[in-house]
Amino acid sequence: PAGDSAALQDVFTKFQATLDLLKQEAAAAHANNQSTFDTLDTQLNTSGDASNAAFNAYGLTVCGAS
Repeated sequence: PAGDSAALQDVFTKFQATLDLLKQEAAAAHANNQSTFDTLDTQLNTSGDASNAAFNAYGLTVCGAS
């Protein structure tokens, strides 16, 4: 909707940060680097929670619903 660009940008920025961490975590797992994986896993959980909260705050509360 018109006027929502700032709110949507926040949602997308948080989601992109979560995706970026997920890629890094996958690379750490592939490299069998447990320490890095564990650190990234903690960061990923925090980032995922922030991303989910942003989606919920915008009103997108049910994934896949129409």
